[in-house]
Amino acid sequence: MYESIRGVLTRRSPAEVVVESGGVGYRVRIPPTSLEALGLEGGEVRLWLHLHVREDAHLLYGFLTRRERDVFEALLRVSGVGPVSALAVLSGMSVEDLAARVRAGDEEALSRPRGIGRKTAKLIIAQLSDRLDRLLAATGGGVQTATGAGAASRREEDAVLALQALGYKEGVARRSVRSALASAGAGADLQALVKAALAADA
Repeated sequence: MYESIRGVLTRRSPAEVVVESGGVGYRVRIPPTSLEALGLEGGEVRLWLHLHVREDAHLLYGFLTRRERDVFEALLRVSGVGPVSALAVLSGMSVEDLAARVRAGDEEALSRPRGIGRKTAKLIIAQLSDRLDRLLAATGGGVQTATGAGAASRREEDAVLALQALGYKEGVARRSVRSALASAGAGADLQALVKAALAADA
């Protein structure tokens, strides 16, 4: 029903953003690691969309690339994987990393995101091994990350907020991010920082 949206970013948080397009503000849930690339409020953004229909709500999920959206939808087809778990997977690794883990049969890495256990990790490997390779051949594109003064401190705060959106308490999130900064380095982008923080907490 919805393919993509282009509009002005009017509100941003780790769990969701509001994009105004055609005079309508759309609440869109995003992977927390996408926050940095979306930039600040007032800028124009484009997100690839997935509409998730529940009995009590219609929820929009947004992604920076069509490839990422397609991988999210592939994850949803796996028994036991819901939107929250699928977002957790994509927050902990890139689609390329995910495909590599699936190809290698790495159950340990795939069961690390919250909501994904060993049984579900096995199903992901069994059901997505061929499909992910095909999806990676689809059109995709890189995204720009924040640069300039203040970008590093904002990245650190965004990483803390991203972990909170994944269910971490603020104190635990800050400790994990500090540990991740020591291992990943101050120049790490948001996704690398969150990935390192999740690994440090594992």
